[in-house]
Amino acid sequence: MSKKIGDNTPYPEEIKDEMLERLARGESLRSICRLDHMPVKKTVILDWRADEAWGIRYNQSREMQADSLADEVLDITKEAIEKLESGTAKNGYDRYVKLRMEALKWSAEHLMPNKYFRPDNSAPQKIEIKLDASQIDTKINTLSAEIDALKNDV
Repeated sequence: MSKKIGDNTPYPEEIKDEMLERLARGESLRSICRLDHMPVKKTVILDWRADEAWGIRYNQSREMQADSLADEVLDITKEAIEKLESGTAKNGYDRYVKLRMEALKWSAEHLMPNKYFRPDNSAPQKIEIKLDASQIDTKINTLSAEIDALKNDV
C-alpha cells in the first residue's frame, strides 16, 4: 500500500479489523498508522467521517481503548505498590509512575468522558468535549514522550 500523505486508497476489511483490534487494546491511531501495511491517518479519519458503519465500529474500538487504558492504570498501580513496598523502586520512580498514570487517565477521560471524567470525584456527569481523534492522539503522544524521558532517568 502506498504511504503518501493524504492517500485515500481504499484498504481491505482485514486491515480495518486489525486497526480496530489494536485501538481496542490501547494502541494509538498514530502508532498504528505508522506501520507499513496500514493506511495513513488522514485516510482513516476521512473514512471514519464518511462511512457510518465504519464510524460506529471505530467509535466502539475507541471506547474499548479507554477501558484498556483504565485497566493499565490499575496494573501500573499494583506494580508501583509492589516496587515501593519491596524497596526496589529507584529514585524518581514515583514521579515516573505519576506521569504515566496521568497520561493514561487523561486519555481515558477524553476517549470516554461520561465514564471516566470525575471533576470532583463525584458520580459521572454528562459533559461534552469537542476533540477529534488527531487531537487526542497528539496529546497521548506528547505525554508518552514525557514518560519515555522520565523512564530513561529512572
